[in-house]
Amino acid sequence: MFKYIFTLEDFVVFWLTLWACYLFAEQQTIALLLAIKSSYTAMSASIAATSVYLVLGSATVRSYASLPEFLYHLTYITQTRYSGAILNQIEFFNRTSLVELQWEDDEGRRLPCQGNTFGFGCRSAEPLPPPQKK
Repeated sequence: MFKYIFTLEDFVVFWLTLWACYLFAEQQTIALLLAIKSSYTAMSASIAATSVYLVLGSATVRSYASLPEFLYHLTYITQTRYSGAILNQIEFFNRTSLVELQWEDDEGRRLPCQGNTFGFGCRSAEPLPPPQKK
C-alpha cells in the first residue's frame, strides 16, 4: 500500500535533525527557566516561541513568498528554516512514491503534478524569490 523506503543515511539524517530540534527546544526552555521562576510560565513562553519558529521558519505551514520582507530575512537565523529544508528534502525530493501524484481541477479532470505546476494541490519544485517592495 504505502512504500516508504529510506536508506540508512536518510534515516540517520532524519533522526539527527529531529534530535537537534529537540535539543534546541530543551536548551531554550532551560534558558527561560533561569530568567523566569515559574516553570509553567517558562513552559508556555517556550512553546509559544517554538510555535512561532515553526510557522515562520520552516516554510511548511506558510510560504516564504507570503511573508513580509523583514520576517523573510529573519528566517535565515532560525534553526527551523534549515531543519525544515532537510526534512522536506528527505521526504519529497526524488521520491518515487510521489510519481503518480495528481490533482483535480474545477472541471473534474485529474492532472499530474509536473515540475513547476502551480495548480491546486501541487507545489513549486524551485524556491520562490523573496517578496519585492511595492
